[in-house]
Amino acid sequence: MEIKCRTASGDSGGGPWMSVIYDLVDDDLAGALPDKVAAQLFDLGLASNSAALAYQHARLMEEQSHNALSAAPLDNEGFQFRRLIADEQAQTALAMTEQHLATYSLVAATYATFASKVITAVMAGALLAVEVAEPVQPSSVLADPDWMIPAVMLPAGTMGVLRDVEQARQRVITAATAARSSGTIECYDGRRAAANRSPGEIDLSAEVPIGLHAYATLLVEALGSLAADR
Repeated sequence: MEIKCRTASGDSGGGPWMSVIYDLVDDDLAGALPDKVAAQLFDLGLASNSAALAYQHARLMEEQSHNALSAAPLDNEGFQFRRLIADEQAQTALAMTEQHLATYSLVAATYATFASKVITAVMAGALLAVEVAEPVQPSSVLADPDWMIPAVMLPAGTMGVLRDVEQARQRVITAATAARSSGTIECYDGRRAAANRSPGEIDLSAEVPIGLHAYATLLVEALGSLAADR
């Protein structure tokens, strides 16, 4: 399986909020997994990409609105209403960013947990026991990542892939620890959870969905490597 990644804006730089989308080529998985399982993994991968792009767009709109707000002088009466509108737009953009981040977290958490179940079942020879993917609340992953996305065991010949998988999983665990310490884990549970508070009330971290998305993608890459070796 070939997985290419690129920043959602098409720029290799960017700040810590830059999300990443992945080009998925699932040829190696064709025939190696039940059609329904492979289709769900591919569907979740594309859905995660879509959510990453939506978050990226909202974040850029937020930057633009804050830039417009900072350009409106405080002490100039001629800017009174332009500043009022700029402030309203900035608050709206922030709310949209947070809701898109929570939506991204929801699909990325579902992707990561389902990919984890699939690869665990493959290694145990119990693939038929894998259930249909169901939406997973990010807060459940953040509350107990060791249970929701347990460490995976891969054959010795896949040590390079295993190292990347372990690093990506550690990134999720680090983000989960930070979210728990700030008491924000329920705020990642989709758009409605993020909307039920004032914009900016709690600082949500993009590391949560971006880390989960990267981890899920690497698990699918590992599945592709296993399929190619069989």
